[in-house]
Parts: sequence; C-alpha cells; structure tokens
Amino acid sequence: MWSDHLVKNTQAFKKALKSAEEAVENRQSKFVFIAQKPRFANQNMGWIEVGQELNDENDIKTMEFKSFHYRPTLEEAEQFYTDDHFFWNLGYFVTTPAYLMSLFQTFAPEMHKKLTEMGDRSVSDYKEILRKNYIEFEKISFDDLILMKMDPKGLL
Repeated sequence: MWSDHLVKNTQAFKKALKSAEEAVENRQSKFVFIAQKPRFANQNMGWIEVGQELNDENDIKTMEFKSFHYRPTLEEAEQFYTDDHFFWNLGYFVTTPAYLMSLFQTFAPEMHKKLTEMGDRSVSDYKEILRKNYIEFEKISFDDLILMKMDPKGLL
C-alpha cells in the first residue's frame, strides 16, 4: 500500500480488492490493475487503456486490459483524459507471487536470479546475499521493467 494515498471510500476500495482477488483465484486473470477515473490530464501518472466491460458486480466494473502507458507526454495525457477508455494506474494490482516471479524471469532474468537467491532463506549468509544483490539491481521502475512489456492477454 502506498504511504501517500488517501482512500476516502474504503468500502469501494475493499470491494475492488476483493473483486480482483476473486478474478485471480478463479483464473479469469493473472494480473488485475486497480484504476481510477482521471481527474485531470496528469503526465506523471501511469495510464491504463481498457477495452470492453467484462462485468459490473457490487458497483465494481471489471474492464478488459488493453495497454499501459507510463508517464505520457502532456499532449498524450490530455488525449487520455478526454477518452473514456483511459484510467489512472494507482499502482495497486493483484496477482500471485508465482506469476510475478515468472514476469521477472521473462523480462528481467538477471534480477529474477538475484531475487530467487535472496528468497532462499535456507542459506546461512542470507543477510549478506540480500545486501549484495539489492545494491546491484538495475535502477528502474517496476512499470518500465515489467508492466510496459506485458502481453495484455489474461490481464484485467
């Protein structure tokens, strides 16, 4: 959870999380984004383009994922803002750890190798491995490393 987000409608947020959890558990999707209708043309946000509406249960709409746009130009953000098929990416998503690791394996194999090594708590020098590997990670956002490269199939 983001430390600087204010969630005013906690019930709706909980419903969205529960709906996303159910979509992943029922294998309707491997990765579910939680998005918000934009309030203005923000070029510092990630934007999610959606396709058709899949369902509308409990006041929570589930839309087909089409594409992700991280920090667009101002001109693009203005176009996205006026298009009903674009939403702000809030940075909340629901998936499984196994699927997340498969994304690292596909798009960042060296980082995946280090993450796997760091996750092996059976090694006696775990803290040293964590310290060594973490500082060697590429300085790149998750959005650029993974999200921009993902195939939309199976995503909501």
